[in-house]
Amino acid sequence: MTALEHRAGASSCGRRRECTKAENKHPTRSSEVERLHVRTALTRKNYLFAGSDTGAERAAIAYTVLGSCRLAEVDPVEYLGDVLPRLAKKMRLLDVPALLPARWKASRATRP
Repeated sequence: MTALEHRAGASSCGRRRECTKAENKHPTRSSEVERLHVRTALTRKNYLFAGSDTGAERAAIAYTVLGSCRLAEVDPVEYLGDVLPRLAKKMRLLDVPALLPARWKASRATRP
């Protein structure tokens, strides 16, 4: 069953809009997603005044990093204070994914 069929009410259980949790393969967290979209919409006009395309790209990168920290429940100040000096040094490209907020948090949790 596709998402459109489900939305139209054609569920595989035969009842209109009465589906069990077993049918839903991916849990929906729409309120969390909607909050993220509102934040993007509110900052969209700020991109218009970034000064240049490069400035807008840098602002988008910053918002993405901060949004990732929020989703991973990581303090952005602590995260950036640890990760930015590491990025300033020479790193292998294979080591960069370990610095993503969720992986960074997991590696900090395993440290004594």
